[in-house]
Amino acid sequence: MPATKKIELTVNGQSRTVEVPSGKNLLYVLREDLGLTGSKDGCNKGHCGCCGVIIDGKFELSCMISAEKAQGRKIETIEGLGTPDNLHPLQEAFVRTGAIQCGFCTPGMVMASKALLDKNQNPTQDEVTRAVNPVLCRCTGYRKIFEAVHLAARIMRGEEEKERELIPAGTAIGQRVPRIDGPAKVTGTALYAADRTAPGMNHIKVLRSPHYHAEIVSIDVSEAEASPGVVTVLTAADIKGKNVMPPDQHILSPKKVRFVGDPVAAVVGKTPEDCERALPKIKVEYRVLPAVFDPVEAMQDGAPQVHDSGNLVVHQKLVKGDFEQGFAEADVIVENEYWTPWGEHAYMEPEACLAVPDADGGVTLYTTTQHPHGYQVGIKEVLDLPAEKVRVIGDVVGGAFGGKSDHTHSAIAALAAVKTGAPAKIVYSREESLLVSTKRHAFHIKCRTGAYKDGRLAAHQLTIVSDTGAYISAGRGILSKATYFGCGPYNIPHAVVETFGVYTNNQIAGQMRGYGKQQVMYAVESQIDQLANKLGIDRMEIRMKNALREGMKSPVGQPIEESPGVVECMEAIRPAYEAALARRGQARPGWRRGVGIGTVYLGIFRTGGGTDPAAHACCTLLSDGRVEFATGYSDAGQAGTTVLAQIAADALGMPLSNLVVAAGTSAQPDAGRVSGSRQTYMSGNAVVDAARKFREALLASAADALGLPPGELEILDSRIRSRNNPEAAISFADLAKRGPVSADGSYAVQIPKPDPEIASRLSPGTTREVLNQGFHEILTGCAHMAEVEVNMRTGKVEVLKIAAAHNVGKVINPLSLEGQFDGGCLGGVGFAIKEEFIPYQTKTLGQFQIPRAKEAIPELDYLFVEVPSRKGPYGAQGSAEFTPVPTGAAVMNAIADACGVFVNRLPATPARLKEAIKQAR
Repeated sequence: MPATKKIELTVNGQSRTVEVPSGKNLLYVLREDLGLTGSKDGCNKGHCGCCGVIIDGKFELSCMISAEKAQGRKIETIEGLGTPDNLHPLQEAFVRTGAIQCGFCTPGMVMASKALLDKNQNPTQDEVTRAVNPVLCRCTGYRKIFEAVHLAARIMRGEEEKERELIPAGTAIGQRVPRIDGPAKVTGTALYAADRTAPGMNHIKVLRSPHYHAEIVSIDVSEAEASPGVVTVLTAADIKGKNVMPPDQHILSPKKVRFVGDPVAAVVGKTPEDCERALPKIKVEYRVLPAVFDPVEAMQDGAPQVHDSGNLVVHQKLVKGDFEQGFAEADVIVENEYWTPWGEHAYMEPEACLAVPDADGGVTLYTTTQHPHGYQVGIKEVLDLPAEKVRVIGDVVGGAFGGKSDHTHSAIAALAAVKTGAPAKIVYSREESLLVSTKRHAFHIKCRTGAYKDGRLAAHQLTIVSDTGAYISAGRGILSKATYFGCGPYNIPHAVVETFGVYTNNQIAGQMRGYGKQQVMYAVESQIDQLANKLGIDRMEIRMKNALREGMKSPVGQPIEESPGVVECMEAIRPAYEAALARRGQARPGWRRGVGIGTVYLGIFRTGGGTDPAAHACCTLLSDGRVEFATGYSDAGQAGTTVLAQIAADALGMPLSNLVVAAGTSAQPDAGRVSGSRQTYMSGNAVVDAARKFREALLASAADALGLPPGELEILDSRIRSRNNPEAAISFADLAKRGPVSADGSYAVQIPKPDPEIASRLSPGTTREVLNQGFHEILTGCAHMAEVEVNMRTGKVEVLKIAAAHNVGKVINPLSLEGQFDGGCLGGVGFAIKEEFIPYQTKTLGQFQIPRAKEAIPELDYLFVEVPSRKGPYGAQGSAEFTPVPTGAAVMNAIADACGVFVNRLPATPARLKEAIKQAR
């Protein structure tokens, strides 16, 4: 056992004496001994900055400082600034400007900013950038953070008043309503799963396969179970229900491991250290098998078989028209290959879950999830319990981007709690998260595109080989999307798109923001630019000439019944595009400036083909006269809860302040998964339905109380009164005394009918998947313009400006929408020029480098195009999923425009671009 030592720390003005194990860092002591969980553990390596505090007036990373060395120094944490009811000016500025999304990095950002403003209340932009640069943020794109620091400085200088009312009253839709959970996140009081504790809580560490591919011959846990502090060791034999994370993973591997990181056993112990010491004592005998890491090799005869069913797990083919005839007719043909890398979500919060056994034999899970009801369904199958005995509380989610749909960690925690009868907590380290969380699929794309002399597209052929890793995860749906959207936002008469998803012994590829479209659109948009160059046609005009419009059909034959907004979005960026073209000669010496366009259209994910469950919501009158709006929606940082509350307030006809929001648990109505920009559309419609029914029920109850017909009554704030006699009225609170009033609402999609001719030409394995994933109630367009400069000597790229136009249908909350543009566009920049996850080599956030504050986009035009959806709530539809997709394509086309080189392998790092320029010369 490690030696302990008593130390005295001065934290937020208070002296605290604690006894800590020798060598523990300050972050550990703050969180585990002092209960100050506002400082977050995002990496424990000094890479993310989420643990930042102020020590003796200087911003420091608490994970990099020994607790002993912090003695005698003045330590300030986020908890020492303000409270949700009395915010520090800096905290208020973060809330007002929308500088918070998931909130996990926010305490570090606030403390870094405070250290600056404590010394300098009138900082330059460069000083602000340098101050917050040590703290990573995956959500915001940093622009709102800069804005917040400057606003706070003005408040502190007395040049601007603090706002007392953070949520405006009155008509909610269209207002810049700060996020409802902002005050909790900015003060460090919001609870993430890793912040949770419970009396008698055990801890969990997972033993993972050291082999790429092997059979498990035997497992002996006896020595580990005898280790001091160990309560039990879990193996596959402890799973009474289905040992499956759908569709083909195991919670704990029973007989075979398929990648380095596959879970084999889990130690449950009194402390994390007890568990760590016991892990090597689990004796596993393996029979190592041959492994395969290249998807093309994996499809060859004689390749090692990752699964008994074979390595080719997905093969889909879409044929439209006669592509051979189309290419024969084409005047110009462009043919290329493209490679996109593995991608990492890099959410700041690693996976975590606290499982607490219940007296009825069930279990309550406090976890990080994109879908509480989905976790409930999956984990009840593992435990072999009825659904009502598995309760899922979705804690605040520290970023997701598709990566928190896997419930393996929560299932292991649930198993531990049920077996031991005691609470059990699992928290992944950053290295563990990088090893086992799903990644964006790496694509190898072969593309041939033909056009007529006048710029009309004639034919298109696209073939994708995708590495889905050791398990399929969401690979089938992702390749279906790639198949469906493989022609881009264009009306091409002759096309064939063929996709192959292949098992390898690499890490698992799965859902990630963009869902297969990010990779494809980069290739398609590069093809369009090259065709325009060969034909001597303006790049905007070739896109306008071929864009899908209302009245046309999609590649799989779905009638486009309303404008997706592709043309409208291109027109929106046209002024920025033409202005940027005029500036091309203004580059710095040694640099060249370029302009690019990325145009895409996409479908609100899973709103077609019967694959998307209905969304549900509920409105209930509370005893104090307020109205509770309940939804199972789990907010991963998008401010969707706030957006849905705005929709509810206007649908109910009452101020936003009269609403109480209950969200994010399996006890609330199922909103479906948070993915694919579906929530504003799906849950928004469910909220409108619930509100309409609730108003009717409320008026009926008031009519009964007042003895008046419902048609004579109107709702005014928190009262119902007669239009003819305003004195005849009853308050909501008095109405609640008469009995309960509530109403449920829901929305289910109407499935479009496929074109019989197109459907008949889909390959047998394709029909269901492409039709399920490809048909959408809502098809929406977006177009981005990127302006860049390229250093012709070093290959360095600097993004100068992005103009981003999206058809959002109707803007519900401009503040939150701007935040999605900021973060998504910077993510698209990272995809294009910076981010590359290399299986088994990328192990830290220091190696997988996402953009930092110094790389934030200097200028970003928010161009909200409103082509109202006839079916969306108030005409609205989603956008968060899509913002990175056109950005990457636009940046890559701008790079090509600058230096004359089309880079066909991402990311376009300086070394890669420098070599491409050299080869072109």
